[in-house]
Amino acid sequence: MHEDDGDDQVRAELHHALLADPNRLGEIYRCIHVRGLSDAEIQRELDLATVGTIGHSKRSIRAICDGWNPPGLGPASRARSELGRLLRDFNFSEPVRETLRRRYEDLESNVQRIMDQRLEAPNIEHRESETTPVDAVVAGVYIWTINTYLESEDDRHQVWFRIGCSEDVLQRMRQHRSDVKLPEPLLLARVYSSERFNPKQLESKFHEICTAAVQERAKVNNRDREWFRTNLEFLDRYALDIGCTSHENLVDEEL
Repeated sequence: MHEDDGDDQVRAELHHALLADPNRLGEIYRCIHVRGLSDAEIQRELDLATVGTIGHSKRSIRAICDGWNPPGLGPASRARSELGRLLRDFNFSEPVRETLRRRYEDLESNVQRIMDQRLEAPNIEHRESETTPVDAVVAGVYIWTINTYLESEDDRHQVWFRIGCSEDVLQRMRQHRSDVKLPEPLLLARVYSSERFNPKQLESKFHEICTAAVQERAKVNNRDREWFRTNLEFLDRYALDIGCTSHENLVDEEL
């Protein structure tokens, strides 16, 4: 998909939809395009933990309004999800709806292409911005989520993350990503390793600290109990406190 110059009617109807959108995307759109606020002002206005959410929304808005295809899995998946929601929630004219359907299909194809490329790589995974390959065999704790959960951030900026462990994190991620039961592509948020603790011990420490911090934990079955409602700032601080190595070049771009 190539960025196009955008039909005036498409832009006009999207503008009206985003003005009425009660979700975070609409809030940020109005802050930018109606009130002309800076990122710092938007962060204060919406009480956001970081400006990262603003960047995510800007990329989604550009993809939806201009037909731009984000290069990374995270941004492409978010834009696809947001466009699908707008198509579901707003009554666009049929010509505009057809244009937006094509953009959604292009985003869907791009997400699948990126997923296929990652699954085909036998030994390495990397961020889109990284140029140096990394050793695929990393033992430690992985933190992942899906875009739907990222969009459900609560007042404490917490979302659902799965905290698991493996002797080979990237191979485990490939297994998860090929799981047909997942409703949408998973987003790898963090990978931590430790010289002091083996992966299972490290996983237990993260589970214990999240429980001790009175963070919500899924209560369905043993597998689903790896899900915690927490935030990355909390996890990063704890990882630093116990001397973990964070493998930044393994995580999905701009999560």
